Amino acid sequence: MLAFRVSRAWAIALGVVLLGAVVLFVVDHSYSIYDDTYIYLRYVKNVRAGCGLRFNCGDAPVEGFTSPLYLASLTAGSFVVPDLEALTQLFGTLFLTLALAVTATTTTRISRSGGPSTVIAMLGVAAILGVDHRVLLNAVTGLETALTCLVLALFVRAAFDPHLRGLRVLAVLAVLSRPECLIFVGFLPVLSRARSLRYLAPVALAMVAIVAIRWAIFGALVPNTYLAKSGGTLAHARLGAEYALTAVSEFPAIALAPLALLVRGRGATVAWFLVSSLVWFAFFLRSGGDAYRYSRLALPLVPTLTSFAVVGVAAAFERLPEGLPRLRAARVPALALVLLVFSLRVRAAHATDPQHGFANVRGYEQVGAFLHAWHPGASVATVPVGAIGYLSEGPIYDLVGVVSREVASAGRGLPPGQLTRALIGHERHNTRWVLAQQPEIIVTSMFRRRGAGAPALTRAWWTDVDQLGLGLHSEELILREVRAGRAPYRLYNAEVAPGLYWVLLLRDDLSLHEPENPPWI
Repeated sequence: MLAFRVSRAWAIALGVVLLGAVVLFVVDHSYSIYDDTYIYLRYVKNVRAGCGLRFNCGDAPVEGFTSPLYLASLTAGSFVVPDLEALTQLFGTLFLTLALAVTATTTTRISRSGGPSTVIAMLGVAAILGVDHRVLLNAVTGLETALTCLVLALFVRAAFDPHLRGLRVLAVLAVLSRPECLIFVGFLPVLSRARSLRYLAPVALAMVAIVAIRWAIFGALVPNTYLAKSGGTLAHARLGAEYALTAVSEFPAIALAPLALLVRGRGATVAWFLVSSLVWFAFFLRSGGDAYRYSRLALPLVPTLTSFAVVGVAAAFERLPEGLPRLRAARVPALALVLLVFSLRVRAAHATDPQHGFANVRGYEQVGAFLHAWHPGASVATVPVGAIGYLSEGPIYDLVGVVSREVASAGRGLPPGQLTRALIGHERHNTRWVLAQQPEIIVTSMFRRRGAGAPALTRAWWTDVDQLGLGLHSEELILREVRAGRAPYRLYNAEVAPGLYWVLLLRDDLSLHEPENPPWI
């Protein structure tokens, strides 16, 4: 009973401290939103407008989002907080704080000893995660990662409960938070208390229901985001292995997670999570990982694997031989010192300067605002569909297929030998379909910035399409058609913001709204 009271007291204090740590980070890094976040926000806007789960209100529904649970949360929250960008920051702060608090306090459930080493382990987990800027970044990116961390933390906590209370409900929520969590559901029979057909039947029925609902709404068995990711080649396997190794090097504590198998009586539950995590990492060999930094695809596993590592190290200290009384007497302060040093090392290695946004996403935002002001309602084809689609509000055709089923299901990837880390997830293309939609404007990835004090540039910075050298394969294919005269588009240089010049392609039958570049917005 004493251990329980201490644990609860520490948990309350810990939650307050973690909230403070997350809020301090958010103050310095708020609105560092990823472009994919705006995909969610456009869906929310369309749902609120009565369009349903459509990226373009006039098109068929398409599952161009990763997390139905996060989309539902944002939609519900929008009735209370109409500013959707602010809502993502609020939810990110709340979900990540709860995820870290649940993960830290679950250490007391894993170790069961209730002694000083358990308290030190709980504080160590909170310190390692609470000072790591690459973990805290997920409070401000606006994606579903913080929510998935929370759901997985609760899922693991339920798995360590003697009666598995809430485990089946959390299994369903985990799959709805991120589809990879189906791996954890598939390995539930590793838990001896969850092996009966009677226990697993409701979870299996829920999984079937999710697929049936997806088919009824979208006419597909898997999310469109899955189809939009190519994968499956040797090049993907090589890049995926590099991605997995990078995740371990960025969060080295997770490599020690198997030490949690030293905790007596917890082997099956620890093995369930470890095996599921290993399969999660193995999937990177097919997908190639991610084009973006900070190992975001592995991040949902990091809190729990870190807690396993800390509990495992504590268990190793507890198992020091009886014949070494001095070492055994010093094991608690030694554990505290090890965790303190590791926390300081993580803080130094992952420190991120204050920022409020990413340069590339800010550019997309400015393009979207420009299109909304000067070409309202224009149909646009582009790769970064998030901020451009959310702010322009016109019909959007996704050149790489995340929100365009016809591109995602075409099955066309990059030519052999052209895959690089920067192109992972941007490989699909269907040039014929895109051009058949006759988008009014094609937004390329090419832009230039005028230096401070430099004279303003004319519309003729790029004089013809032969000057353009675009990096994305789907753009190159469209540019090839334009150069050959098979696509009726002409060069349109636009100053979308002060000193920011973006290359657009304007359909030949359309005229500019202004004789020269419009003034910046």
